[in-house]
Amino acid sequence: MIPWHTPKGDYADPIRDILAEFSPPEIKRLAEAIFEAALSRLSVDGRFNEFVHQQQLACVVELLRELLRTYKDGNNIAIWEPPIETILQMYDLGYY
Repeated sequence: MIPWHTPKGDYADPIRDILAEFSPPEIKRLAEAIFEAALSRLSVDGRFNEFVHQQQLACVVELLRELLRTYKDGNNIAIWEPPIETILQMYDLGYY
């Protein structure tokens, strides 16, 4: 199972809860698309694939929290650059 999805393929609770903070629906759909693109980039990194489930989920949640911070700060999420390297380093060092 992918750590950020339930067996049915839905987002896991922490991710679903964070995505619910994006509104209106057009912004939520944009955030989901940007999040999925960032997940694709994250999941091809060898370090991420060596992490245990808890580390992977923590990375994924942190990635989405960063996107939400960008949104709440009034910045354009369409040009958001995910801080993948920072997040991988943080969780590789055990700060979770």
